[in-house]
Amino acid sequence: SVGLTRGPRYCPLSQTGHVGWRAVSYGYHSDDGSKWRNDEHHRSPQPSGERYAAPFGREVVVGCGFDFEEGRLFFTLNGTLQGTAFAGIDAHHDLYPTCALHERGDRAAFNFGRERFVFDIDRYLWASAHF
Repeated sequence: SVGLTRGPRYCPLSQTGHVGWRAVSYGYHSDDGSKWRNDEHHRSPQPSGERYAAPFGREVVVGCGFDFEEGRLFFTLNGTLQGTAFAGIDAHHDLYPTCALHERGDRAAFNFGRERFVFDIDRYLWASAHF
């Protein structure tokens, strides 16, 4: 699972489970493509979150984007926008990129803009600009 968490209440060293299961976090899960939100305003229905997008496996690029002005979180899969996952997120708190790995040997790498994004973020920003 990948997404955003709000620290310091979310501590991967002391909590187990996927992103979106624990407070405060917002996640997109690889096994079934569900989305999970767990914050002071929303709790995903149990036990399977909400339908969101395609499931994903290894050797894919999952992007996570946050619109601070609108409080919207979206995900991309191999450069394709999966749509808005969550809206109404309070952007006045620190949010941290987070992933939870399933099995021994699983791995993840993060790109914070040092390399070109697979998703065309410039085109997205231009299309969503409010003039």
